[in-house]
Amino acid sequence: MDQKSSVTMQKNNNISKTLMDSILKIRTKGAFFITVISVLASVLIYITMTSVFGIALSPFGFVAATLIPTIVAYPSIYIVLKMTNIIQAKNQEIEMKNSLKNTLLSVVAHDVKGPLMNIDMLLELYFQKEIRQEELLGLLKELQQQVKTNLDFVMNILQWTKTQFDGFQVIKNKTDLKLLIDRMLNAYQFQIQQKKITVETDVDLTANIDRDLIRLVLRNLLSNAIKYSETGGKISISAKIENGILVTSVMDNGLGIEPEKLKSIFNENVLDSSKGTYMETGTGLGLKLCKTFINALGGTIGAESEPGKGSTFYFTIPQD
Repeated sequence: MDQKSSVTMQKNNNISKTLMDSILKIRTKGAFFITVISVLASVLIYITMTSVFGIALSPFGFVAATLIPTIVAYPSIYIVLKMTNIIQAKNQEIEMKNSLKNTLLSVVAHDVKGPLMNIDMLLELYFQKEIRQEELLGLLKELQQQVKTNLDFVMNILQWTKTQFDGFQVIKNKTDLKLLIDRMLNAYQFQIQQKKITVETDVDLTANIDRDLIRLVLRNLLSNAIKYSETGGKISISAKIENGILVTSVMDNGLGIEPEKLKSIFNENVLDSSKGTYMETGTGLGLKLCKTFINALGGTIGAESEPGKGSTFYFTIPQD
């Protein structure tokens, strides 16, 4: 087949696909449209047959030519279009998950493997006495940040895998939110001190939440705030209950987010992440998990940001 024929065939395929997609999107109207065409074709065939065989036209013939394709075609076409629409939706979901899986695997292969190989190499040099203990300790401190970042990433992957295959159960209990946040801050002291970040908290309440899910949400939001904060930056964490709803926010004065990117940060079909101020890497998976967890708790999550001035991430959870 020559190139011209191939291009023509591709154009025809694209036109056919576009037409079918349009029909599938308007399922009921699409079935009606095809049924009307079937009725017109049936009537045209009836008129042609009567003319060819010299049979007189009759009202009964017109009724039969109209009703038969209507009764047979409409429900059949509607069901076929509905099933096709369902199959296409499932295929799109599978394609999205496969794309996400491939992205995660590529990140694991690149980002997670790197620090582990570096640690292995440093230990080998140390045991072979080609590097002094003081030098080893200095290099390990630099690797610690990478390991911590990758640990967060692995935890997100494990949690995402669990939600995809096993689901998760929401169990709300009265939780000391201040204690939960203080423990989380202790786990990030190295990164906070490394960037000389000031962290202020305005949290002194007990809330009805799922402790494990909120720990994961706050960990992701705090990790991002640290990641995009400049040296000497400031992070503020606040929580309050208004009209029976817990309102929690994590605010930083770091890099901020471009408006176009801000629109898609919670979109499950978009997996992207910018490097932090110390060139920290990520996938953007954490924020998608945050949205999943907050929605499961009956709440909402959002973000406000301005490039160069920082970001504020907030979520709400009903306290019923």
